[in-house]
Amino acid sequence: MPTLSIMLATFFSFMLLVVPAAPAQAGPSVLFDQAHGQKFLIEKGGDLDLSSLAGLFRDAGYEVGTTVKPLTSDLLSRADALVLSGAFRPYTPEEIDVISVFVERGGALCITLHIAPPLAPLLDRFGVEHSNGVIHERQAIIVGNPLDFRTSRLADHPLFQGLKQFSLYGVWALQENGPGVQAIAYTSPDAWIDLNGIG
Repeated sequence: MPTLSIMLATFFSFMLLVVPAAPAQAGPSVLFDQAHGQKFLIEKGGDLDLSSLAGLFRDAGYEVGTTVKPLTSDLLSRADALVLSGAFRPYTPEEIDVISVFVERGGALCITLHIAPPLAPLLDRFGVEHSNGVIHERQAIIVGNPLDFRTSRLADHPLFQGLKQFSLYGVWALQENGPGVQAIAYTSPDAWIDLNGIG
């Protein structure tokens, strides 16, 4: 089952969906949304928090900011990249419109899923569907837990330059459902999803 994915960490139960950015400009900026019930933040240094990710952006020359307000076109006009990190509350139709315009004008978008349903309308806007539960693997399992596994089934993509595999923990499957959407990381053919809760 294909899974869109990726980035520099093996956080927790989420997948990453990355929309390519326009070429970097002098003084690029990245905005982390923290207004939709996110539990893991750039100000905290726990295992699942995003301070290390924010540090990688800073090391790459980005100005890093956060918002606890609804996303607006004015707010996003000052950002080159937007990170929507594990939202527990859905984005409004107005925010989804603003995010879409941001991407259309060349902004980079990174969506991480902790739970998928709140992100369904936003993912749908970009031609991506999510599974109704997390993936169970039978290959490359981590410490005997079928929800945690590694994948080396990676497409030839700049995101994976120098990377041979990465680890996933309790992740949702993502499926292409629109033009221009490309799966770049995959489970094994033996992966499955518990549709009826029986296991």
